[in-house]
Amino acid sequence: MNALSLQRTQPRPLSSSFSGEAARSTASATPRATERSGAQRELPRMDAAMLTRLGSSFAPAPFRATEQTVRAGATPNLAIADNGQVESSLKVNEALKLKGGSVSVDIPHTYQGDLVVTLTSPSGKSLTLHDRAGGSTDNLKAKFDLSAFAGESSQGDWKLTVADKAGQDVGTLKAWDLELTGTSTTGEEPPTPPTDDPFQGLRDAALLAAIKKASTGKDVVSYNEARKIIFSELDVKNGKVRDVYTGREIAGGKIPNSSDMNVEHTWPQSKGATGDAKSDLHHLFPTDSKANSTRGSFPFGTVEKVQWSQNGAKFGLDAQGRKVFEPPDEHKGNVARALFYFSAEYNKRIAPEEEAVLREWNKLDEVDSAELERTRRIATYQGNVNQFVEHSNLVDRIQDF
Repeated sequence: MNALSLQRTQPRPLSSSFSGEAARSTASATPRATERSGAQRELPRMDAAMLTRLGSSFAPAPFRATEQTVRAGATPNLAIADNGQVESSLKVNEALKLKGGSVSVDIPHTYQGDLVVTLTSPSGKSLTLHDRAGGSTDNLKAKFDLSAFAGESSQGDWKLTVADKAGQDVGTLKAWDLELTGTSTTGEEPPTPPTDDPFQGLRDAALLAAIKKASTGKDVVSYNEARKIIFSELDVKNGKVRDVYTGREIAGGKIPNSSDMNVEHTWPQSKGATGDAKSDLHHLFPTDSKANSTRGSFPFGTVEKVQWSQNGAKFGLDAQGRKVFEPPDEHKGNVARALFYFSAEYNKRIAPEEEAVLREWNKLDEVDSAELERTRRIATYQGNVNQFVEHSNLVDRIQDF
């Protein structure tokens, strides 16, 4: 997924890793019982051995604020029509009080003088980065200073708008990157991945068996309960639930109409996500209903010929002509680790061509603090973590899923 010692790429991986689906929330993972429908669900008891297995004591630790940098990037590849306008958003969940930063844009276009490029912060403040300068020069590939946002919070959606103000010439918003520097405004240190190896160097089949055994005693909730948890608690940030594919947000607190937003089974029900697996929270995510339907049960892959796209999510044909779905960069690692978990937990095979792509995504979109926090919060509901989030390098010790 997307902050991890607070550096990671949202959505597209850059030179260092951070949170950002990519940045994301660094909220405490302190477990708590929750009330739903007037009844309180009894959570599994966790003794010291279980906490060791989960890789976390769930105890918040005070820390001294230090200067940090978060980096996020996206490759929207949005076509810019004559007199048209495109927008792309990045969500940063790390809450930093900004000192400065920069944004880099890569916009192939046949006439720079047509373009107006604006960046809008989560507070709604806008900064014009480029205003029809450059005349007939081709392509706008530049880096802009963001000191104008000093003092603001980094947390929230950053929006880049590119407008073409004249006829004849067209282009593409190919990519853009954010680098934001500031001091943390949170009172707790984000959860950190354990450094020990709970599986003592095991590999391949032995490791898969040990990972499955580590989930012994898990208690998966019903599917309706899983939906309540997702839309009322687990994925609610600042009162909103965000679709992991399109970035669209709705108000949290209750299960929405299924025609509006739904729950994505990262491992499709038609391919084996039935029984307990249907409601296992480790592979369930909130998604826009149209995006969910577009993905269907198609495998994940790298789209070369786009038939549908929104906010970095794409559907179309890969290089071999297969129909595949590609999540936005900020969610690629989350998808990979969810599928590796499902494969190990439920003894399901992953097709070789899909597995190869997922292995790449696992490295490109590294675990961030939000993904780590999410798996540990899920443990308070069903009693197990995704070991591939706690220890993402385990993937390299399994030759074939």
